[in-house]
Amino acid sequence: MSNWNGTAYHLSEADVSSAFNAICSSELVQLRREHCARLTLETRVEIRDGLSVNAFASRMSDDEIKEQIPKDPAKAKGFIPHKYRIAILQGMLDWISALSVVIAILDRTGSTRKARAMLKWMRGAATMGCVGSDLLLRMWDKFHLEEDSVQEEVARMYAKTILMAVMAHECGHICLGHLPYRGQDMHCSISRNDERQADSWASAVLQSC
Repeated sequence: MSNWNGTAYHLSEADVSSAFNAICSSELVQLRREHCARLTLETRVEIRDGLSVNAFASRMSDDEIKEQIPKDPAKAKGFIPHKYRIAILQGMLDWISALSVVIAILDRTGSTRKARAMLKWMRGAATMGCVGSDLLLRMWDKFHLEEDSVQEEVARMYAKTILMAVMAHECGHICLGHLPYRGQDMHCSISRNDERQADSWASAVLQSC
């Protein structure tokens, strides 16, 4: 396998769709009709521009839901609009891509010291709002990654695994009813207990994929 060239691990829209579809097809989701319906019929996945390392699930407003319904009565009959969205910012995909390289280097070299230094640098980049499509190339120059002979398939595997975990967590918020519904404040926050429940749900789903 070839060495990493600094551009091989940018997660794509296809990777995001693949991760979401794998979660929807998991045994745990398929066994729960209400979970399956919420994800496969009522949820839209969006990739948004932005440097923030962030992904979130939210419920659409009543107006957003109504806007989706076709004006043609024949087409509107039986139409199921999206009620939820999972939004992933591009900064999150760039971050995951870089993180997968760090893990692959740790796997390849066993150098925890270098991995910690890289993670510290990545955290600083995120804090300064400097996560972008060139993050991997800047990390390449900073840490001389050509010396570590990172294998493409190893880093790609880690990137897809991390993305799956992020997606499963957000799907958990939707399936577990953590999002506001009609009559609630649309900006209410998700509690720490909700976050723990979403983590547990995600873990169970990933094991059933």
